[in-house]
Amino acid sequence: MRPLASLLLCTALLLGGPGPCSARPSPPAAEAQQLDFPSKALATLQDSLTRLQNAHAADPQRDQVKALYDQAVRNLLRLQSSLEALRQPPPPLDAATGRALLDPARRVAQEHRVWMLNFDADPNQLFGMDLAPEDSATILALRDLQKQVYGDITGPPAAQFLEAKAKELQVLARRWEDFYTHATLQEYPWESLANAALDRKRPIDAIPTRQVKLGHPISGVVAYQGRSSSSGPPLMGAELVGLQWFDPDRSYKPSWGIGVLATVKAEGERQSGVGLVVSYRDFKFGARQSRLSDGRTVTQALISINLARYFDFSPNQSLVEAVSRLKTSSTP
Repeated sequence: MRPLASLLLCTALLLGGPGPCSARPSPPAAEAQQLDFPSKALATLQDSLTRLQNAHAADPQRDQVKALYDQAVRNLLRLQSSLEALRQPPPPLDAATGRALLDPARRVAQEHRVWMLNFDADPNQLFGMDLAPEDSATILALRDLQKQVYGDITGPPAAQFLEAKAKELQVLARRWEDFYTHATLQEYPWESLANAALDRKRPIDAIPTRQVKLGHPISGVVAYQGRSSSSGPPLMGAELVGLQWFDPDRSYKPSWGIGVLATVKAEGERQSGVGLVVSYRDFKFGARQSRLSDGRTVTQALISINLARYFDFSPNQSLVEAVSRLKTSSTP
């Protein structure tokens, strides 16, 4: 029994790793560039704010344009706050309906109403106030700033970023739906509860690529024992603890898995069997050792199929609801 236990321990340490794996979808190059918009926009905004402050400090007419200057600074700081919100780490799925990622982007895009002037209709106003006196250094700086803010931040760049972010969320919604269909439906309800607890703080863009198996029932037949096969009754048992990997490139369908096996004592045996089980897709292959009534130790090779997929447990309903909210909110 010791060699089998040592093999199990080494395999679990090598494959288990320190923490859960995740798969983050990589956006296309063009969209990745658009999604870098917040950092570039913040740099542009900080530069514009610095130039405006310097121009106002050196403006002999600064007292006459102070109200306009103060309003411009307030709006720039509000815009800065929205841009900084876009750089926050993605929220957990159970706390995100998509609005947590899209709302700041929408606010940035709406700022064009403030910074874009219709020069044909009203060329001399900003924030509802007159751009006068026109020879003021502050006014000249504001004229340049409003064009730059709209052209580099709140105009087409913000609209493109919002569209790219919405597409990213739509991709995530589809992948989370694939994960639910092919990963959580491989589980029994208590396994879904355990995995949901382990993943409760997982970011929205970090879909798990492996799940914990816990007390997973197994029914199998002895495929090989010594030099003979067995046609006896099925062996009943459970995968006490294990890991199951899922393939992101195959819509999160199950791939390889490993776990600790325990089986109920069969006829003619003195004690229950223990061993190791390896899974591939819906099939499980295992090796168990048990002690017969006459004291001999017997090693058997087992084959089984995953029983969970044949039952409708409707596990992890909170994940279904979160994905549904994500799909409905990923609209610009």
